[in-house]
Amino acid sequence: PYEEMNYDDDAMRYLGLFRFWNAVEFYFPHKDIMDYDWDEMLAEFIPRITEGDEVTYKRTLCELTTRLQDAHVTHYDNGALDASWGNKRPPMRFRIVEDKVVVTILTEKYADTTPLRLGDAVLSCDGKDIEDMIQETLKYNVAPREGAYIRSANYLFATFQDSMKLTVLRDGQTLELDVPCYEDAGLFEMPSMPSHELLADNIGL
Repeated sequence: PYEEMNYDDDAMRYLGLFRFWNAVEFYFPHKDIMDYDWDEMLAEFIPRITEGDEVTYKRTLCELTTRLQDAHVTHYDNGALDASWGNKRPPMRFRIVEDKVVVTILTEKYADTTPLRLGDAVLSCDGKDIEDMIQETLKYNVAPREGAYIRSANYLFATFQDSMKLTVLRDGQTLELDVPCYEDAGLFEMPSMPSHELLADNIGL
């Protein structure tokens, strides 16, 4: 199991790459419909896998998982990788709506104090174009374009700062917002709502 990984040992890095590559080579059922040649992926990632520190190594493996183009495949890490994205986030969730990042949920706990509003379309974050940010994030978290929010929500707006400057489009106006960010384990919990209700004409929802 190699529970203690030595990131200074190139041999262990190669082993990590080879074990993953072989698992896909012999057991992944969709190699024939991928946009990438799996043999070429090995040749590309062999020189890259020994570059940088622990975080660089893990992000390189994340990039390799995205080449499978399967949203069921991801790279989990409870240590340096997760911490590297940033431990604070704005109190909202979003969806890609008509090619825009639109705020669809505000965390109940902070809904009254955040300057964000439902329906805000985020154009940039701390001066970075939101489309460029999405593409950078999707290098490490595979997801269909229309479902990018699923895997990007925890990373796209991650920060180590107490706030971020978001440029949003609201009711036809462009606004500059200084949005507080929080280190809160329950930040992305879904708002409380009933499990079911009875609609008109005896329709159950």
